[in-house]
Formats: sequence, structure tokens, C-alpha cells
Amino acid sequence: MTVMTRTVTVNAAFLQEIKEDNQELWSLLERLQITLLTEWPPRVSRRQLHDALACLRDQLAMHFALEEAYGYFEDAIEVAPRFSIKADRLRGEHDDFYVEMCDIVDHAEQLLQTRSQTCSMPSGPVR
Repeated sequence: MTVMTRTVTVNAAFLQEIKEDNQELWSLLERLQITLLTEWPPRVSRRQLHDALACLRDQLAMHFALEEAYGYFEDAIEVAPRFSIKADRLRGEHDDFYVEMCDIVDHAEQLLQTRSQTCSMPSGPVR
């Protein structure tokens, strides 16, 4: 009996790029976790926290783009079509997660601007 199998061919440069991107993403997540969970309020400025969240947003965008650009999902589905529904759901979760990150960063930016405007008002006696 002959069993036909299919395999996924992965470009070595692609694999290295994904690996480096993944390591950077996990490193960033770890730094944010330490910053936010070690003590509250964190010992970083609001600007630094905003910038770290924006960096996470950008890193997620890069990670998701690399997965799409190099056929991370399509190649796997070609080999194992039974995973197509799960892959579609995961792609959708990526989209939802990225949109939520964008909303968090936008909200943090609005808070920074509001805080700047409040702080820049002259102090003095109220008349």
C-alpha cells in the first residue's frame, strides 16, 4: 500500500526572519509584563508606556504580515486541509487583536494629549 504525503517547504531565510521576529515579540511582551506587573503604578512615564505599547502594536503588525507574506497559513492548509477552519479563525483573531492594540495605543495617545493640555494650563488662583 502506498501512502501519499505532502510536505511544506520552508525557505531558510524566511524561517530565520520569523524566528527573529518571534523572539523580538516575546522579548517586548516580557518587558511590558515586568514593567506593568512589578509595581503599580509602573516606574515609567506615560510617554514611555505609550511608546512601548505602540512598539508592541508595530511588532504585531510585522509578525502578522510575515505570516501572511510567506504563506504561513496557506502552505499548512495545503498540506492539511482539515485545519483550514482553524486557520481562518486564527487569522480573524489576529485581525481583531491588532485592531484592539490600535485602539489601546490611540486611547493612550489621547490620554497623553489630554494630560499635556491639563498640565500646560497656568496655575494660579481661581477667580
